[in-house]
Amino acid sequence: MSGGPLPQQPNNGGPTAIASLGAPSDPSPISITLSANLSDTSQAEMAIDRILNASVDERGARANVEPHSRPESVAPVPRSARLLRDMHGKFMYVGDSASLSFVQSVRRMVLSAIGECDFTNDPSRHQIIEPTPQTAMQMPEMSPLQLDPEDCKRLSRHYLLAASGLIEIFDAPTYFRYLDQWVVDKARDNDLKSAIFYMVLAIGAQVSSTDGDQTLAEKYFNRGRYMAVMTLTDAPSLLTIQAYLCITMYMLGACRRNAAFMQFGIAVRAAFALGMHKSSTHTLFDETEAGARRRIWKSVRVLDVFLSASLGRPPATSDLSMDRDKNVTEEVAQATSTDPFSTKVLALCNIFERIVIDVYMKKAVSTRLADSISSQYRDWTSDLPDSLQLASLDSSEDDLESLTKALAASHIISAYHWSIILLTRPFLRFQIIKDMSRAGQNLETNDQVEQSSIKTYADACVDSSLRSLNIASTLMQFSSLPHRLPFIINSVCNASLVLGAATFADQDKFLPLEDGLEQGIKILDHFAQWDPHAARYAQIITYLQDATKTYIRQRSEKSLESRRSNVTRLFGTIGQQVGGAEGTIQDQNIGLVAPANDIGTASPLESVNIDPSLYTRPALMADLFPLMNAQGELPGLIEGGFYAQAQPVPGVMADGPGYQDDAYYFMDQDLSMFGFC
Repeated sequence: MSGGPLPQQPNNGGPTAIASLGAPSDPSPISITLSANLSDTSQAEMAIDRILNASVDERGARANVEPHSRPESVAPVPRSARLLRDMHGKFMYVGDSASLSFVQSVRRMVLSAIGECDFTNDPSRHQIIEPTPQTAMQMPEMSPLQLDPEDCKRLSRHYLLAASGLIEIFDAPTYFRYLDQWVVDKARDNDLKSAIFYMVLAIGAQVSSTDGDQTLAEKYFNRGRYMAVMTLTDAPSLLTIQAYLCITMYMLGACRRNAAFMQFGIAVRAAFALGMHKSSTHTLFDETEAGARRRIWKSVRVLDVFLSASLGRPPATSDLSMDRDKNVTEEVAQATSTDPFSTKVLALCNIFERIVIDVYMKKAVSTRLADSISSQYRDWTSDLPDSLQLASLDSSEDDLESLTKALAASHIISAYHWSIILLTRPFLRFQIIKDMSRAGQNLETNDQVEQSSIKTYADACVDSSLRSLNIASTLMQFSSLPHRLPFIINSVCNASLVLGAATFADQDKFLPLEDGLEQGIKILDHFAQWDPHAARYAQIITYLQDATKTYIRQRSEKSLESRRSNVTRLFGTIGQQVGGAEGTIQDQNIGLVAPANDIGTASPLESVNIDPSLYTRPALMADLFPLMNAQGELPGLIEGGFYAQAQPVPGVMADGPGYQDDAYYFMDQDLSMFGFC
């Protein structure tokens, strides 16, 4: 809602949209998917050669390596995008960056590590939780409502609290001034501003602490949306964008992301129609309206990158950010500099956009591209305002003002860590698969992981996940915390998935991954009583936690068996032990041979760097195949090439399970490339 007078518009009908599903694009050789019965080995080897002889430039496109340039390592982005059924049985597209796609990738890892379990056999794994209230299909009752001015102010403050830090579609003092006039106006439903007022009240009721407000929220929402469709759709205006941004926010809070994605499209097109994607157009208006346009465009950008990254779909405002407009005037630059908070939010949106486009849409991330993006992170963290420092999260007061400041900072810092998770997740996944392939080696050698750029970026993914969970836990101290926070819930889910996946690379030996999973489940359980997405995520992470416990138990049994075999050599054993130490000694005298496969003929196990059991598991083989050489070996990555040798990491325990006191801090110091805040 702009600071100046709000214009009236005629009553018009709404448009009808028709959606169509396009054909998939050609697969990239960097992200080869291995079919269940691969037969054309030569073609696959040629594809791998193309991978080894290609690199990814700063924008992520594949280019030939120059003769004297430093070769780089490339981590493929898994093709986890798929169609999932919604609650009505319709198929919806979920892209590679989405958390549900990463869940599927982690399921393949778990299946290869421990076999089938509740996590891999989740009966809801092919569905999207999209609750649709029955009242949404009904014509809202439009008789005049009796509104209490104090209740309206209370709900409006709840709205501002839930949107703090990210969404800013109007100036708060101006809004409350208009609200006082609107509440007492008997003919308020004839005012075009009513659609926005009803939507703000609906969001406030949605996130409030009383259960009865949810019915009231639906009543306000249905009335406000009906007014928006009937009066604000045909002629684009600031009111149109504000109303549909509010509709999008309400849909996100109601766990209806596909509905939010559709409604958001109207807001974006209206913003384009008004030229808000060009910052130079703001100078044509007085400062009041120019400020409103900048606030609204920032909100458009925030919701766009969140929806595109969380659903794995192309951004709607790609390459159209006003920060990328080269014709920015001095007046606009000066106006933007007066609000460093908004400037940082827009800069973070640009980083998000680059990750979605250059990494997930191009199916690969190179160390060169990651280095380039990490320099943007360092610039972003170099001059953070005080309101975005971690100190702003620590508060001994449990009041509305302290919560507003903490929640605003938490939204931005959590988004910062989520973006790092998205950037580095392919590196972590590659490292996990490499470490899992060495599962048959001696326990002490498993504790030795290579020091390389790939490993550093993988560590950054885990570190950002731990930090993100700590930020969300800090918010739990506030008793008046809103009950529906989709941005925080999304960050907690992604962070928890990363910690669960990292456990299968044995990183729990020197990082507090188990504590982190407990922390994530506790946070999700807190929101689960009101938020269906939080309840679903809590169920998924609980299944994953059970799978990690099974893996840790099996790992301990294997370790015990290995150590007992050495003791038995010295002291012997009493009685027959089926599958015990004697069996282990006998197995050591048998020449194990890897089973035949589609890649090559049988070969001695010692020359193969992959757990033989992986050959019978097509799910993980599909992930490993692009990384193997012609002999079916997976030696690993190296600096300056695609493969590497293992090197010990200082600070990591090599004597057995347990935490090394300074291991986490050692890794923390090694991740300065992102300028962690």
